[in-house]
Amino acid sequence: MQTRDSTTLYLGPDDNISLLREIFSYGKKNPDEIAIKIGKNKGTILNAIHDLRLLCLIDEQLNFFDEARRIIYDRNAKEILKEMFTNISGYKEAIEEINSEKELNPLNIGKIFCFHTNAKSTKESSIKQIGRLYLRWLKYLDL
Repeated sequence: MQTRDSTTLYLGPDDNISLLREIFSYGKKNPDEIAIKIGKNKGTILNAIHDLRLLCLIDEQLNFFDEARRIIYDRNAKEILKEMFTNISGYKEAIEEINSEKELNPLNIGKIFCFHTNAKSTKESSIKQIGRLYLRWLKYLDL
């Protein structure tokens, strides 16, 4: 897990949606309580909370915005996430890279998102991992 002020997503779309629904259903405001109730480790919960904040679905006090509620109740979840994701730093540049290449390269996509976010990754394997994560988001959202 990165620092709290990181602008890099940590989890894929399915994990975030699932955890968003679980956090909402338990109504807990404390990551420790959420982790115990859901049966996940605290780091996973903190990563989900970070991502959900970055996607503007919850606030600092874990209050849910209307967009999050619509996702929870499966009302245009993919379209809402698509709108939120397109505001992520590096999105436009990644789409340009994808459209200009014949073959998707996770390393290149990872470099774009590492540059536009404050990801501290310098190892090629870590950058590729970030690229694969963002490619999962792009594929899930049909972007």
